[in-house]
Amino acid sequence: MCQYGVNVVTRIEEYQFLDFPYDIEVRTGIGLFHIHGHQEKCFARFSPSFVRGMGQVDGEIVETLWAPLNHIARSTEGMALSHRQETLDDHMNDSNWKKLVGAVPSLGKRYAAAVKGRESSNEDYRRFCEGSSTAQLEKWKSIEVKAQKTRSANPAAMDVYDIQVLKAPGRAAIQQDLVENEVKDGLIRGTTSWISQGVKLQEQQLALATHVRKLGNKISSDDANKLEDRRKVLQGRIDTYEKQAPEYMRGSLDVADDSVVVQNNDANDPQWDDMDDVALQPAPLVAPSTAVPPERLSLTLPSTVGPRLREGRTYTTLRSCEIKLREGQMNDHLHELRLALAQKSCVYRLHVRHSKSQATVTRAWNKVSAVDHVIQQHARVYGVARKALVTLNAPEELLKTYQELRQDQLQAQTYVIDPRIIGQRNLSLPWFWHLNVGKTGTASQYMTDCIY
Repeated sequence: MCQYGVNVVTRIEEYQFLDFPYDIEVRTGIGLFHIHGHQEKCFARFSPSFVRGMGQVDGEIVETLWAPLNHIARSTEGMALSHRQETLDDHMNDSNWKKLVGAVPSLGKRYAAAVKGRESSNEDYRRFCEGSSTAQLEKWKSIEVKAQKTRSANPAAMDVYDIQVLKAPGRAAIQQDLVENEVKDGLIRGTTSWISQGVKLQEQQLALATHVRKLGNKISSDDANKLEDRRKVLQGRIDTYEKQAPEYMRGSLDVADDSVVVQNNDANDPQWDDMDDVALQPAPLVAPSTAVPPERLSLTLPSTVGPRLREGRTYTTLRSCEIKLREGQMNDHLHELRLALAQKSCVYRLHVRHSKSQATVTRAWNKVSAVDHVIQQHARVYGVARKALVTLNAPEELLKTYQELRQDQLQAQTYVIDPRIIGQRNLSLPWFWHLNVGKTGTASQYMTDCIY
């Protein structure tokens, strides 16, 4: 309906066999069964929950009957077409008859539930109003009235019902800004993209190094072949990246002259491996006579080069460029980290705690383990990015903003998703939960709404 409703009135008026009354207002909407499959912005614009007069919609009749009919349809796979049609028709007629004779008792139950829900909603609304100032209530009411009046002509007016939260700029957004100023800053065009590519390659190295540690020393031939294939792909990308280094760094990158580190010890750090279990042992360092695997090669970046290249005339600009890209990288992974921790809290609350049998417990903990892997990877990348900032002598204010992560800060906290938990009044979330909140007017207003 978000697309069909745009021209539905015009098409009906143009059709010669239909007559459309001009005094009828058409309000477009999308049923709750389908609204969650649309874009996020469609929820406030077309959900029946925000349309005056719709009431509490309980679902859509046809779609709610699919589940039982799907079970019945499986028994008709071996039937002839006519027999299958008669069987499905019989079950549909039976379902319609049950709805007919059960309509009155069902409406009675729904009415009792609606009365109870109305009392609960009124109590919540009363508490909300008591905790809000008169100015805020008047402002919100005027915004609501304006949105409802202009909804038919402009569905975007309903966006005021959505939570407006500004996300901190990520690496892609910062890279776009830096690219526009490359030539003005005295850099070769493409330098920012090259540094960003190196940062991305580091993330791939960390992921592969973690995979190698989890495989251990005794791996099957099939796993060894797959690992070798992944290493070949990564090595090819690194070779392509390093060939471009002399052009963008404006100098020779001889290892002996510049003391470039051959092995990247950050990729071999098992700190974030299996946070809830015993940490895996890091792989042994490669001997000087042995080829260094690609996941442990040190890439050429302003944060990894030796002292000779740091004396170049463009190094200061390159250093500033990587600092900004690292800041965007940390914003990206902290955002994903918060989402993963919230997901882990939900898994604990909705699956682990309600599991009764061995099978459901196993499946629930498998979900926890899968989320843990995501948390570990984001924490690992964040740690490497912050170490790069320290190496680049980033401003002290920036280092205070992006603090070091500790394992105890990455545990699932139920009060992240349920503020009604008893005994959490004096508890506080780790620093990264409120990072960048309040720096903009929109974010600050959102926090005000949450407080009240």
